[in-house]
This record gives sequence, C-alpha cells and structure tokens, in this order.
Amino acid sequence: MRRTLTVLLFSLLGGLLTAYAYAVTVEGHVEPGILSAPAVFKVATIFGSCAGLIMAPLVLFCMKGKNLLIAMPVLLGAVAVLTAGLNLAPTATPLGLPGSFLFTGAFLFLWRRFGPLER
Repeated sequence: MRRTLTVLLFSLLGGLLTAYAYAVTVEGHVEPGILSAPAVFKVATIFGSCAGLIMAPLVLFCMKGKNLLIAMPVLLGAVAVLTAGLNLAPTATPLGLPGSFLFTGAFLFLWRRFGPLER
C-alpha cells in the first residue's frame, strides 16, 4: 500500500512538473512569469493532475519490483526537461505535449525491461 501511494504521489508530482514546464515554454521561449497568470496556473494544475492520474496505472505496472529511489527522480526530471526542450525547438507547433506522453511511456517500458530491481 505504501509503495502504491508513493508511486501515485510521484506520478501526480511528475504530471504537475511537466504541465508547468509546458506552460512556461509553450510560446517557444521561456516565460517564467506566465505561471502567475491565474488561468494558466489553474489550467496547468488541473491538466497536470489529470495526466498524472492517467499515467499512474502504467507507472505502477512498470515500476513493480523496480527500485523507485532511482527511477522516479530520473523520470520526473527527464520528462520535464524533454517537454521544455521540445517546446523550445524551432517547429511550427509545440511538440512538448505529445512528446511528454510518448517519452514517459517509452521510458517506463524500457525501465520495466532493463531497470534495476528493488533490493
């Protein structure tokens, strides 16, 4: 039960962190003050929470028997940085949103296969 709650909290935290990274970089450049806008902060918080909850079952499945102490911080940081990087890339549309979901899924399945086991 404790492990499930830990994964759920990390999943929510990851969803929020990624949503905030997306909001700050969606215009193609970093706008740190954008989160102070009430609508942006509310929408990013709601979307990030929902995304975290949607991804939680996949995270639970892929992290079963794996070392969370290594995997969760790596996943949280990597997805947020990748989302920001995809938004900052010079393309016609920001790729951070679909990229974050695809990268999270790929990371989880690779970690399920090759990640270190829990001790």
